[in-house]
Amino acid sequence: MEVLGEDEEPLTAEILEIMASTNGRAFERHRHAVRDAHAKSHGFLKGELIVPELPAHLRQGLFASPATYSVVIRLSSAPGDIHSDTIPAPRGMAIKVIGVEGERLLPGDQGGNQDFLLVNIPILSFGTIGKYRQLIGLLEKNAQNPAFLQRAMAGVARGVEAAVEAVGVEPGATLRGLARDNDHLLGETYHSMAAIRFGDYIAKISAAPLSDN
Repeated sequence: MEVLGEDEEPLTAEILEIMASTNGRAFERHRHAVRDAHAKSHGFLKGELIVPELPAHLRQGLFASPATYSVVIRLSSAPGDIHSDTIPAPRGMAIKVIGVEGERLLPGDQGGNQDFLLVNIPILSFGTIGKYRQLIGLLEKNAQNPAFLQRAMAGVARGVEAAVEAVGVEPGATLRGLARDNDHLLGETYHSMAAIRFGDYIAKISAAPLSDN
């Protein structure tokens, strides 16, 4: 059962204010609206999702029986603005599976598709709203710096992260948020953030390249 923290409401209001401010500046810069997260599209892919005969514990939802579905995939960067590709940032993969039959969560949902939203980190580096408030504030300030300073900040953060891990300390959410690599999007492995009800199990979805990176 979810339990709200005492400071959850004011922290939520602060986060929304930061996101609205970021979105407003992005609009003024580009003179058109952009998303408040994953604003930049790097490409769209069309393909097929082939579901083979799976073990019993994996036969859930659209994976219940062998089938082939058309998919459309959007690759993106996480910031709520359009930055240079040379600036490291978390990357996203949104998969829309076309023509999925079955019961819907919402009673009025007449759609026939299913979406999977993935990012290139296995778990969120912030586990509480307080840590997210700290991270989003720092990332917002860093995003206003020139591109060369943002690249330098990421390089310094990676060095600090490695040093912290070397002495057996878990890096904090802020450090992990800044210490991003800048690998090719198609060489990344992407993960769902939320746990997904999977029949009798709780699961996470992952998409990984077949070839060696």
